[in-house]
Amino acid sequence: MIGNENDMSFSKEIIGNVSTVVLLRHRFITKDMQKKTLEKNQSHGLFLFVKLAMTNNIEKIKAERTIFRNMSGTQRQAIISFA
Repeated sequence: MIGNENDMSFSKEIIGNVSTVVLLRHRFITKDMQKKTLEKNQSHGLFLFVKLAMTNNIEKIKAERTIFRNMSGTQRQAIISFA
């Protein structure tokens, strides 16, 4: 328990224990807390990078499909035979 405890407090015939509890905020950051925060930030940064890469890849594929659809039949055949 955090706080002070006085045994047997007497006040107008009332006998009992009196306890005071004070909630204190931690004014320090442990290495574990720093490590967890760093890992969380790195994970979030990696997630954003992967999300951006996937979005760019999807947009690239959509653009290639649009170009391919707009080609004539002979141009499509040339690309397919080249691949």
